[in-house]
Amino acid sequence: MSSAQKAILLVLALVVGGVIVYALLAKPAAPASPQPEQPSATSEAPSGTTIEQPAPTIGGATSGEAPAPATEGVSATATGGRYILKKLSDVPVVAYWASKTSDEVFYLTADGYVMSAKEGPDTDVSKQAVGGVYHLENSPSGNKALVSFSAPTAPKWAIFDGADKVWRPLPSNILTAAWGATDNGIVATVRAAGGAVTLSYIDLTKTPFDSKTLVKDFRFNGVTLSTKSPEEILIMERPTALAQSRVWQLNTKTGALTLLLSPENGLTLAWGSNKDVLFRFAAPNRFSILNRALSIIQPFTYVTFPQKCDGAATEAFCFVPKDQSMFNSGNTQPDDYFMKKVFTNDDLYRFDLVTGGDAPILNGNSADAPALDATDVQNRGSSVYFVNRYDNFLYAVQKAQ
Repeated sequence: MSSAQKAILLVLALVVGGVIVYALLAKPAAPASPQPEQPSATSEAPSGTTIEQPAPTIGGATSGEAPAPATEGVSATATGGRYILKKLSDVPVVAYWASKTSDEVFYLTADGYVMSAKEGPDTDVSKQAVGGVYHLENSPSGNKALVSFSAPTAPKWAIFDGADKVWRPLPSNILTAAWGATDNGIVATVRAAGGAVTLSYIDLTKTPFDSKTLVKDFRFNGVTLSTKSPEEILIMERPTALAQSRVWQLNTKTGALTLLLSPENGLTLAWGSNKDVLFRFAAPNRFSILNRALSIIQPFTYVTFPQKCDGAATEAFCFVPKDQSMFNSGNTQPDDYFMKKVFTNDDLYRFDLVTGGDAPILNGNSADAPALDATDVQNRGSSVYFVNRYDNFLYAVQKAQ
């Protein structure tokens, strides 16, 4: 082979080798193995409903991670015995009510259906849904619920009867309403013909309902009503830390209207279930329990909101925020709490209204129980019911047998 032929072969070999090397270098990388999807920060209800858990503000300080939702069967040992925390509802609740004459507990779902909280799967007891519920009041017996729904500016009112499991619509001209002294009637502000607003008593035992005018020209705006006795109605301005609120008492027999409590910023009131005691908060940090004569039963070193309490003449149960600094001067309570700008981390206390003693029953956010922000507290027998604002499920703290 001549030198020229050898040179040509060498050049060809170099070209072929370069092509092979280029092909190897240009080969696409193998696809990466698929990775498992990371779970989002949510908690899942037993029924499969997923509830978003935003990072809350606890006691005024933002927490980077939402507390785990409470679980059934958590127990705690406290003075007077052992208590068990149970989750009662299968799904988040809008509102609930507990009977005083039976063990039945009903709740409203976000879809507007009434469920009965049972051991095991809850039972749907309503055949009709109501949407946009924004107010519910338990009847004096606990067997019925007075419900406002639709829009606050154009409310619709109805009563759910726990005995026959049906909704009963109320007159369409009702603006605000509250239960009377019994399940037989309600007091309501009613828009009469011509646009005037009256305060009336509506007898629910009559068909159709019978209405009796108590005040012909009722000129209070932005108030809520509460029945103290068959002849006494409280008229309460809505609370805000930014202005003083007032409470009047109307004697329906004499027509006398008196200023019941001195005006205070953030004045918030809630009756105990039997209306033996009245829980009172005033900004920034004044909490007290009053008797029916509105005298302070005893001083308290703890501060909490009335919606976190229930009780009777001899004892009361209150969920108390661990971080009491949220009630320091300069904080806008109860506004921030009601608007859910802050969440609390509560312990449950029992207050002896005879001896003045108190005892912790449940320690929240501990080995005893997860974080609890309790509201709408109702005490029935050995059970203290509440809604936990962290997940909106219905719970009960029960004394172990």
